[in-house]
Amino acid sequence: MWTLLIAACAGAPDGGGASQTTPSETAGETEGSETPGETSGETSGETSGSTTEPALAADVTAVSASGDPGALQLAVTVYSPDVDCTMYADWWEVITPQGALVYRRVLNHSHAGEQPFTRDGGPVKIAADQEVLVRAHLHPQGYGGAVFRGSASAGFAEDSSVDGAFAAELADQAPLPEECWY
Repeated sequence: MWTLLIAACAGAPDGGGASQTTPSETAGETEGSETPGETSGETSGETSGSTTEPALAADVTAVSASGDPGALQLAVTVYSPDVDCTMYADWWEVITPQGALVYRRVLNHSHAGEQPFTRDGGPVKIAADQEVLVRAHLHPQGYGGAVFRGSASAGFAEDSSVDGAFAAELADQAPLPEECWY
């Protein structure tokens, strides 16, 4: 098992936004009709894999919620093996336990020098007590990292029962990154 030690970097916000349906650009990321803003954060992460190479996945390491039910803001911390546009965490998303996409926070650049990183997103149209899953996607590998389950009212915790194959078809559902800046 490979263990990666991470020195958390507090980076400056670099703009924000994402989209549930129609993406349009704003300072820093992508913004549309139903998605986000950004903040940096700190956490540490662990990635495991074979004896020769670490697993390539974007792990959610923390989730917090604020705001009003039906218009919640989520702050999601992700640890990913970002290099540049060839490999980076290109979004985090909120899905129902049945696999329906609720919200996606598109990221248009790698965070190679800022690991782990936290980005805000919202409004997320869920009730405070509605249970959801929060996971990240790594370009080009896909899903497969740590997933958090919970609600705004009860909090979120890692759920190791969800694997990368769960609702994998969402990787083709809009909104998707239109480009990678760096």
